[in-house]
Amino acid sequence: MNRLIAIVAALGILFIPRAAFCKEEAKDSTSKADKYEKTFLKDKDCVTASCEGGFLTLHKVGKKLYAEIPKDIIGRRMIISSTVTAVSDAKIQTVGHKPVQPLYVCFERPDKELLTLCEINLRPDYDSGDEALAKAVDRTSMNTVLESFPLFCESPDSSSLVVEITSLFSGSNEKLGPVKDGSSSGISSKYQLKKSSDVIENIKAFKDNVSIMSQYTYSYTSTVLGLLTLAKDEPFSIRTTRTILLLPEEKMQPRISDSRVGIFLSNKYKLAGEDSDYIESYSVLHKWDVQPSDTAAWLRGEKVAPLKQIVFYIDDAFPAEWREPVKKGALRWNSAFEEIGLKDVVAVKDFPSSDPEDESYDPDFDPDNLKYSCIRYIPTTTANAMGPSWVDPESGEIINASVLVYSDVLKLANQWRFIQTSQIDPDVRGRKLPDNLRDETLEYVVAHEVGHTLGFMHNMSASAAIPVDSLRSKEFTAKFGTTMSIMDYARFNYVAQPGDEGVSLTPPFLGPYDRFLIKYAYSPIPEAKSMWEEVPVLESWVDEKAGDPVYRYGIQQASVVYDPSALTEDLGDDPLKASAYGVENLKYILSHFNEWMPDETDPDGSLKSQRYNVLLTTYRRYLNNVMANIGGIYFSRVKNGTEGETYKSVPAETQRESLEWIVAQLNDCEWLSDRSITDKFPNVNIDKSGVLVHNVADDLFAVGDRILLSSHLAGEDGYTLEDWLDDLRRLIWEDVSVRKPSRAQMQLQTIYTAALLENSAKKLSVTKISMPSSVAEDELEEFGHQCEMGCEHIEEDSNFGPAGYGWQRKINIKAIDNSEELYSGELVRLRKILKRRAAASSGAVSDHYSTLLDLISE
Repeated sequence: MNRLIAIVAALGILFIPRAAFCKEEAKDSTSKADKYEKTFLKDKDCVTASCEGGFLTLHKVGKKLYAEIPKDIIGRRMIISSTVTAVSDAKIQTVGHKPVQPLYVCFERPDKELLTLCEINLRPDYDSGDEALAKAVDRTSMNTVLESFPLFCESPDSSSLVVEITSLFSGSNEKLGPVKDGSSSGISSKYQLKKSSDVIENIKAFKDNVSIMSQYTYSYTSTVLGLLTLAKDEPFSIRTTRTILLLPEEKMQPRISDSRVGIFLSNKYKLAGEDSDYIESYSVLHKWDVQPSDTAAWLRGEKVAPLKQIVFYIDDAFPAEWREPVKKGALRWNSAFEEIGLKDVVAVKDFPSSDPEDESYDPDFDPDNLKYSCIRYIPTTTANAMGPSWVDPESGEIINASVLVYSDVLKLANQWRFIQTSQIDPDVRGRKLPDNLRDETLEYVVAHEVGHTLGFMHNMSASAAIPVDSLRSKEFTAKFGTTMSIMDYARFNYVAQPGDEGVSLTPPFLGPYDRFLIKYAYSPIPEAKSMWEEVPVLESWVDEKAGDPVYRYGIQQASVVYDPSALTEDLGDDPLKASAYGVENLKYILSHFNEWMPDETDPDGSLKSQRYNVLLTTYRRYLNNVMANIGGIYFSRVKNGTEGETYKSVPAETQRESLEWIVAQLNDCEWLSDRSITDKFPNVNIDKSGVLVHNVADDLFAVGDRILLSSHLAGEDGYTLEDWLDDLRRLIWEDVSVRKPSRAQMQLQTIYTAALLENSAKKLSVTKISMPSSVAEDELEEFGHQCEMGCEHIEEDSNFGPAGYGWQRKINIKAIDNSEELYSGELVRLRKILKRRAAASSGAVSDHYSTLLDLISE
């Protein structure tokens, strides 16, 4: 031994006896215990949030935040969310809103001195008994490290690890909001966190969650298209509440979605197994975990309460008169739950009192905590409402939902009811809606948004299941209202004509499609022991309704419109007939402006001006609804063996009639220019009819691509681009006086000439057309979806049972596009027409033709 020591000493290696190591380890252990006591027990500045049996303990020391994490929850699934608690400028962020998707995370411990917060990677389904496959999944599905935290110390009993997590709640952490740079509608916003403005104001701890309230101040800059500065380095302060929520170890059994049903969903996939050589995609719908409290009684046909209610808390900031209709709107859905044997599923409660002496006092309640779903009142000029929700990504279980009702939604409701129903309802003609109509409208708005929080998407084809003339029937509208689903964007009865007594003017309490959604998403299937065993039952429910327009799901069309039976803000099964009724009502309403808004009640003309602008917008919408017929294609998701057609082009004659009607409207819209009304507006106005002609004509002359596709699908019976060009030539030139065209007709001629020039000047493309991949990513452009909730876009291989949303995408028509030759040929014909007209006319009219002729020549 002495010889070994001598050798080690000669080599310059320090030799430390084992006993010395033991002393150092003991010393280190003692120092860590001292560290805990000194930092969290003896420091008077330390604020601790803990709960008996709680999963986390928080310590706030100065500006630092520490988390005490039990070792047994390392690896457990959690969600971290951000909710806006207060703002200095409500135009930038909305109180009660969750500005970013919650993070799906867990803590991991890669070594003894380090703890990491990881975003959980959703793994595919696979045969867990296949060891080789399991290895491959492990290698390709590791969690993503978001933050690393050095171990600060352990708890005195060594059951928990303590780390500093201050950085996680920094105001520059975009994954947790509360603001981030971005662009929307041409407006760019940038935020620079002001130095040392981060303040953690409050911490709370509960059994399955903790919350952290923080305040930040930013320097805010906003520009329009990089040219116009709206705000530069303006201060903006925001208070945010973050919730770290521990998810249950036992997950809700997911329910497989069907693309024929409009429910929000999360995409999944499973690796190839014995039955397939393909990776298969499927999706699970978003739903609350609603289970009968007594399954045996439920099976006997008794109505039973759920094990766990869906509870919404009503904001105490709502105006007193709004509270009752808001509650009624949320509770509407209970009637549909009762039809599947579940009673009192949705409950509505007031915010608990903040007064400890009050019997409703609840010290745990926090509307910004992810544990509480709330209906919030937002006092801003935004005229809207929304109903987002957040889910467990593994199962699709809805964990939390919010309904945000902006105060100016009542302004919007006032405008809707006036412009759509004042021809028949004198109660909506005043500046303020009567209390009963205000309540009725608020109840409908909230019911629609609560539908979103139950997982339901917009169904834009629900109103198209109703024959237009049925909307003038007292008996029919008493039963069905204006649409088959309140999840539609159908509003009030603009088809009803003066004299249609007793006709209902509103959407239904709940439509038959809404009740079917509840059945599909929430009806128990106790005989099925897995989500896959539920599929035949679920699919049979949808198969039974196949081909029935009442239960057809029409997706919301955003970036491209093909289907005239799935439009927003429309009514009935015939856009042309419905819009014709609507236009007659607008003419009637405008002719009574001065009578219904006399100078005594509108001395500055501001109400007339506001409602006139809404009338213009509504008129244009009616025209656009009819325009959707031109080149229109009806789309449905149809399973082989059931009724219905996957696609069908709008009949050629309907397209031609629609074109003729639109051109006739544009040639005869001077009724909008009633100076006895417009001269009373507070500001000088140019004739808005000319603006409308320009904008609508611009849209009308841009439907050529849609016509090419529609006629291609229709075959020899289709309405072709040649037919459209022939009809436009007849309507705009041949049926118009050479010497005395109207101002609107001359406008149409100018815009049409410009459109021909633009389209004929396109260079022939010689680029290759990509063949479609399995999900048509190369051939098709992703179809955008607008909804209150930022939902994912799903790709799928199979259509039914295991399926995705079934988006309709913009279709690449290069292979069938011969439009350049047709537009060029039309220009040649137009040039001859203009030469004859310039020679046969005089004065300003001749100059008009000559100018167009010069444009073509150039």
